[in-house]
Amino acid sequence: MTLKVPVPCKLTFFLARQAAVGLVVRRGPTRWAQLILWDTKKDRFQRGQWFHGRIYAERCDLSPDGTKFIYFASKHGDKRDRDMPDTWTAISKPPYFTALALWPNGTTFGGGGMFMDDRRFWHGERLPLHRRFSVKGLVDVPENAYAATLDWRSLDYRLGLRLLHSGWEILTQVEGQPLEWRKPNPAGNGELLLDRSFSSPTYFLLFANKRDERQAFDAEWADWDQKGRLIVAHKGKLLVGKYSRHTSLRFEELADFNSDRPESIEAPEWARRW
Repeated sequence: MTLKVPVPCKLTFFLARQAAVGLVVRRGPTRWAQLILWDTKKDRFQRGQWFHGRIYAERCDLSPDGTKFIYFASKHGDKRDRDMPDTWTAISKPPYFTALALWPNGTTFGGGGMFMDDRRFWHGERLPLHRRFSVKGLVDVPENAYAATLDWRSLDYRLGLRLLHSGWEILTQVEGQPLEWRKPNPAGNGELLLDRSFSSPTYFLLFANKRDERQAFDAEWADWDQKGRLIVAHKGKLLVGKYSRHTSLRFEELADFNSDRPESIEAPEWARRW
């Protein structure tokens, strides 16, 4: 008898640009997502709310101070209020999905958004803000004001905008499509290379003392955290890369999210109001 191997959960990480905060979007089982808040200074994790539906992680963003999360979601076929569509963009307080601002969409075209700073943001929605919600204290700016850095014909220009906004630089592009990226370590020890020439991204570490040598490693996602550590998402785990001028790259496990299971978690009062 063949033993069934458990399928690891999928992880997407967002790092606050001006605070020691990270946010994990955990996906699995199918049609379930969870938010997990990460204190990157003390490496503490706060399990947050679960969402039954789909979160389009590639269209989400965390504010620079780590206090707000903009996301694109869908709940096709699930029972909702009459004036709620199948898809929408919302802003919440992590690690909770409870919406404080919400824009109906109704399709999977467009949707999502990005923070330019702690107050200004853009979203790619088809309809105006839902009448039951507000953007108290925030400024909604046009999306196309920040898309000029990439060719609009590029199918993943939003991914490109997010990479640029988080410190990645374009190395090569073909017909407006960025293929190779680089990001120096903020602590000055090496740099990351990202190759998106194929369907799955490939990451390399370029050692500071060996400019012509690059080392590939397995990762669904990788970046530098606020302390300059190499952090990697791989098979439902958060790993930290360890290396020096004299040693090769190795990884240590920081957290394993595979055992988490959906549960009902209500947002506290502070997460349900601006």
